[in-house]
Amino acid sequence: MAQVTVADHAEVMHLIETHQLMGKGLGWIDAHLLASTKLDGETLWTLDGPLKKAAKIVGVPLVS
Repeated sequence: MAQVTVADHAEVMHLIETHQLMGKGLGWIDAHLLASTKLDGETLWTLDGPLKKAAKIVGVPLVS
């Protein structure tokens, strides 16, 4: 499993604001996962519905 860069607070907040992710059912950990995955250009694996939708919005590839 790949290890990704840990996104800092400012990077996570920027992702949330840029992609209007407020109120989309994501928790703080979900937002961190998305930001870190996006920073490194990695693929995300999840069964969580809201996280899958947010990954598509942000442009993070999902394992199919």
